Amino acid sequence: MKNVKKNTEDQRVPNIHLFCDRWCERCISSRLCKEFANDPKLNIQYRELDSANKKFWNSLTEKLAEYLPEAEEKLKALIIHPPGKKSCENYPTVYKHDELVPALLDYGRKVNEWFEQNFDKVHEIVAEQTDIRNQNLDFIDDTIEVIQWYQYFLGIKFQRATTNYKATDVNDLYDRDGSAKITLVALDRCIAGWLIMLNNLPGLEAPVIYFLFILHRIKRDIEHYYPKSVHFKRPGFED
Repeated sequence: MKNVKKNTEDQRVPNIHLFCDRWCERCISSRLCKEFANDPKLNIQYRELDSANKKFWNSLTEKLAEYLPEAEEKLKALIIHPPGKKSCENYPTVYKHDELVPALLDYGRKVNEWFEQNFDKVHEIVAEQTDIRNQNLDFIDDTIEVIQWYQYFLGIKFQRATTNYKATDVNDLYDRDGSAKITLVALDRCIAGWLIMLNNLPGLEAPVIYFLFILHRIKRDIEHYYPKSVHFKRPGFED
């Protein structure tokens, strides 16, 4: 019996957009999304787009792996001995459940303010190192793009999960855990971005370590309050 190849319409995943990061231009599964296909502004040659985006995320992961050992050592050292007057006691250690959304929204505002104040400084530092490590610094703009995309997404998406925190209905529980899962995915990407920044921005370690500290704490607490989200398989992405 001949294998019948399903057409594109048959391959689309229902409601795939509910648990995505809304970053269509960087999506690796746009070919499976009906919402994407129905938007004339987005419906470009998605198969090539998906392939290019896989290379984008793989490149970020490869660069993170390259810098991770050194960046993690800096992270540990700075947590033990934070620079400046701010000490570890000023950093949050545990968030209550109802503090998580405000903390994420506050993170978004702080990141926006920091880039407004330091965007030129960041590129000056990068430019100063470019002659020495040009190949390794080409991806800094991509890293900044990742951090800025998620700065507000985190709080808004996680708020959806909190509305169903004590849900008992199967559909509500599914939506809750899926919303928490994409928040965790976005947190991992932000943490990766800041670790890369930490390793490439000498002189700006203090604010970067602060953002990393906040994100690590929030991620840990989301996993505590939403344990099933850790193993949730987002349809079209992880199934």
